[in-house]
Amino acid sequence: MLYRQPRDSSHAREPIAFASPMMIFTPQGLVLGAGTILAPANGARKLKSLKGREQDVLALLSAAYGRAVAPSVLNNIERAAKSWSEGDDFTAHIHLAHSGLRALDDLPSAAHRLRMAKGVLDHGGSPRSVFEALRLDPRYIDALEKHYNPKQPRVPAGHPGGGQWTSEDWSGAANAPGRVSSDATPDDPGKAGAQDAANEPPKPGIGHNQGPPLEPAPEVPKVGPAFNTSPFWDFTKAAVRWLGRAGWKPLVRVGIRVGIEGTVGGPVGDFLLAAEAAYWAYKAYPYIKSYFDPPKTLEELRKNEKPGYDDHHIVERWSKKDGVPESKIESPDNIVPIPKLKHWEINNWLGKPNPKFRDENDKPISPRDYIKGKTWEERYQFGLDVLRKFGVLE
Repeated sequence: MLYRQPRDSSHAREPIAFASPMMIFTPQGLVLGAGTILAPANGARKLKSLKGREQDVLALLSAAYGRAVAPSVLNNIERAAKSWSEGDDFTAHIHLAHSGLRALDDLPSAAHRLRMAKGVLDHGGSPRSVFEALRLDPRYIDALEKHYNPKQPRVPAGHPGGGQWTSEDWSGAANAPGRVSSDATPDDPGKAGAQDAANEPPKPGIGHNQGPPLEPAPEVPKVGPAFNTSPFWDFTKAAVRWLGRAGWKPLVRVGIRVGIEGTVGGPVGDFLLAAEAAYWAYKAYPYIKSYFDPPKTLEELRKNEKPGYDDHHIVERWSKKDGVPESKIESPDNIVPIPKLKHWEINNWLGKPNPKFRDENDKPISPRDYIKGKTWEERYQFGLDVLRKFGVLE
């Protein structure tokens, strides 16, 4: 319960509204703080569609939590609203809990910020103005404008990046097929991407360094495959391959679950923000991020925590059939958590014939076949060398 301070000299406090430190459904709609309606009801147990109001809801949540809240919560709210409309309150609140938004720490202050933000929006203010007033990073708003604004212009078909959102004026572009955007500025006319008078289209490379062209990023549909299915892993592996070619290196604790702050812009930033806006895709992020881990010491590897990592046996478990004691194989010294996708790559490499490893008839054999019959010390050293080969171990 929140209280209003009296205007007279008395010390009594008047209760003003039911207060909730977490999002809840009420007959009025989805509510947070001191009764502030994030999304109004549109009939009994029916939440008004968020379509066209995504930025408003994101601005209100960001104001309440005092930080830029990721667009992925919108998908949680939509799922929760569906369950609520079906009379399943339990599942509805599970979906809200999956948003990752915990109870507001300082409820009175948070409720005040929320009510102020609601007032701004109700009186014609923009969601961006709320972000700016609270000094929050507006890139999530940028992402929503890009992915939810059907009026935003697109690059015409037949041009580089055709069909993608753009802030450029492409009027008349059909008569100018050679037109491409330029990164040149008045202060830096020689910046990569600048055009000469002939307006010859360049071939931008990865990171605009005139290297091999970067192909389009994997598509991130709003409704994607279920977690831990083949399509889910296909997307995750495609994302890793594309980000690797783009030269992306994630910052520590920067990403889908904790924010994109500090992430590079351009196509890589657009892809990561698109993934953040899709609830299903953020589950892939720990596996994507871990793949780009720098080489670590064994001690550092053992600090890796799931999700994103698999337990890897330096001397593989099948060695038990080759006479190696199980006690050694399952020893903590022989097990390290490594990036899951690197684990898959290593397993694939170990099982394929390799011209560097040959049998007595000089035929290529797999690394696994090569290591058979070797001593524990040889196997262990071989396992460490494999981790170094794949950039897992220093």
